[in-house]
Amino acid sequence: MRVKPTRKWLPILAAVTLFTAYAVPALATEARKAALVDNPMVTDDTDIVYFPGVLTTYTNMVFLDVMPDIDAVNGDAGLIVGKNVAFGFWVHRDARWHDIADTADTFAIQGMPEVYDLFDLFFAMKNGFGLRLSMSAGLDTRNVDKPDDTGGAAVVTELQPGYSLDTGSYHGDFGVGLSLPYYEIANAGDTQYKTGWLPSFSLHHRSIILPQADMAWVADVLLTRRAYSVETKGSGGVSGDVGRWETALVIGPRLRLPESLTLWVGVRLGLENLSGTLDDKDIPALTAVSFPGVMASAEITLVDILHLRAGANYDVFWTVADDSDGDTQQRGMGQRFRWSTGIGVSPKSFQIDATISDNLYFNGPQMIGGNNPGFLGMISAAYNW
Repeated sequence: MRVKPTRKWLPILAAVTLFTAYAVPALATEARKAALVDNPMVTDDTDIVYFPGVLTTYTNMVFLDVMPDIDAVNGDAGLIVGKNVAFGFWVHRDARWHDIADTADTFAIQGMPEVYDLFDLFFAMKNGFGLRLSMSAGLDTRNVDKPDDTGGAAVVTELQPGYSLDTGSYHGDFGVGLSLPYYEIANAGDTQYKTGWLPSFSLHHRSIILPQADMAWVADVLLTRRAYSVETKGSGGVSGDVGRWETALVIGPRLRLPESLTLWVGVRLGLENLSGTLDDKDIPALTAVSFPGVMASAEITLVDILHLRAGANYDVFWTVADDSDGDTQQRGMGQRFRWSTGIGVSPKSFQIDATISDNLYFNGPQMIGGNNPGFLGMISAAYNW
């Protein structure tokens, strides 16, 4: 099967991958971060994925996340222990990046297995150095009679060192990520598709000026380069390498107001470029700019153990698709609006967070029959000792 670089996949890939860096689910407080519209200005134990140097700050805890799906209930769990030297593990984490799935979309590859996180191992020291090692894999057997002859396999290895420091008037987090994806798809014993072992990397930094004050300035910067590659076999075989550069900046104040109210308000700018080669020829390039963008989140503590949360995210993005000779082929403009709400309860050493179902606001609860929409969506629970 020959892979063709048609224009059709450009807007599809843009919609799937544009600014995915901040659609980020998180750790023990996954539901809290989701209720705050995944605002990167918010600091909590979700940070250990990008910034493993903060692991010793959020330690001696066990956590569980439950996320309802269409046909089943999914979840993840983990444990962090240690003070001066901390260790942790996390199983079935939802991936931050989807390089294998994006590769299948980019080259229209059939039979690519869905990749699931197997485990994450964390290590950090009190001096601010931390490290995360992650393994993900997927397996798809399409021929039940000859499972060894037809199907696909994929594996992704990630390494993320990080460093965090706190001087009292300044807090800084740094993370560097390296990802190595591999996949192979066979048909009747012959390799049909396989990867070229191109690495992806990311650089992530967040600064907080006056982190303990009622008003602090927060800046979050992300730069990443994702790599997608394919090699096919046979007389019509092709090879292709595509790279996606993305950078995003969110900057703004964090305000702590009377009555236990905290606000995070940030302005967002995003840039993205997707280009590459197929059969040694340049493919049409895609450039996207996201501006203006605004992120706002709020959390209020009604009583000592009850918390209400809400967030909203609005972006305007512009896209330009060019041919390899530089002639403009198509331009586009779109908007994205997302909002979320949630609640939290924190009795003693426990923390229970949940998002509220969006449909509940528009359709109301089904009091009889037990059908959707339900009241709560994602639920997270953690225990500290």
